[in-house]
Amino acid sequence: MKIIAPDVIEQVALVTGKILHEGTGQPVIGTVQITVQELPVIDQIWSDGTFILSGRPALLFPELALKDYQLHLNIRTTSLQFRQGFAEKTLIVTIPKGWNFEQPVSKALPISTSTILVLFPAEPVFIRGYVFDVDNPGVGIANATVKIQQGMTTFITLTSADIERKGKYSFQDPSDPTKPQAFTITATSPATISCSATGFKPSPNRPLAIDFERSLHEEYFSLIP
Repeated sequence: MKIIAPDVIEQVALVTGKILHEGTGQPVIGTVQITVQELPVIDQIWSDGTFILSGRPALLFPELALKDYQLHLNIRTTSLQFRQGFAEKTLIVTIPKGWNFEQPVSKALPISTSTILVLFPAEPVFIRGYVFDVDNPGVGIANATVKIQQGMTTFITLTSADIERKGKYSFQDPSDPTKPQAFTITATSPATISCSATGFKPSPNRPLAIDFERSLHEEYFSLIP
């Protein structure tokens, strides 16, 4: 793929890829900037997360016929989906010796797919909620099982049986559930959440759609006897 830059110098696509948020499976909500440590390039980023880095190979890789070149991509996104307000990743891409940029760009990359997939990790979120009888919304259901499923990973918790908290639940970080400040888990897309309790029909699995701009996420279930 070739791109005509504003200065009318013909640019060739050097690297292509897609940048997504691991927790939503969608493009990061915010701005993204890509720079290359070794040389100046033109970066173009679309709303679906797709990016292209372009430049002139003859100037950027003058000895490509004799040796490989490595590009260190610095990717920075500014977004409220991250607690610090931004996130950064570094990616190394190898341009192999003798590479002909007239061929599909994917062959210049150290992976077999057509694009590089860059995932920005999801940050932990405090997930809590309330499970109640659909016929009596004010009556919480004790010891109901709430389950989050993401791939082969499962998070399970039970609703409280205490009088003041009956029917309420929260998920703990399995790495250290003893710490009060560790009541968070990292949920990545695609994930589902469901609930079941003795004497009630189980809820169907539903997508766990978290707003990562907030540190708290709540899910409520009304079960049918």
